[in-house]
Amino acid sequence: MCSEEAFEQLAEMAAASGVERGQLATAFSGVHLMLRMAVRQRLKHEAVQRDLLDTLKLPAFLVADFVKALKASALAERKLAEQRVRSATLEQLNWRCDVTVSSNQIGRVLKPSVVLEVRVSDGRRRTFELTTAQFAALRYQVARCLADMHELERLAILKIAPGK
Repeated sequence: MCSEEAFEQLAEMAAASGVERGQLATAFSGVHLMLRMAVRQRLKHEAVQRDLLDTLKLPAFLVADFVKALKASALAERKLAEQRVRSATLEQLNWRCDVTVSSNQIGRVLKPSVVLEVRVSDGRRRTFELTTAQFAALRYQVARCLADMHELERLAILKIAPGK
């Protein structure tokens, strides 16, 4: 974001050269939008520089400043991405069905259970033993969560990338 003082300095320079404040605001907004989109789409600096020079026919000193700002913005974006707190992700899920045939107290039980072994990206392993009723409840909740996520993805306000 541009501070009010910096924008005022730009406005004074524009007034001195005969550019109206509205035209300056439009040009500044356009440059800011181009910079944001170049950073967001991770465009190569050389390709941006070539397009600004060849296609848009901008002066070399402006292009140099733009590319310098692009590099600084990309570096700041990478630093923010590195500092972002991330949850562990699921790497592997193994499961099996066990049937308890007998126990010490009862001769024949024949009770089925589901054993889940989960490995996550931070290296932890967890093993869960679920009854069939608990597994059915887990399966229902996961299916419901996925359906809710699918419904949310359809909302236009949650679209991250433009044009998708």
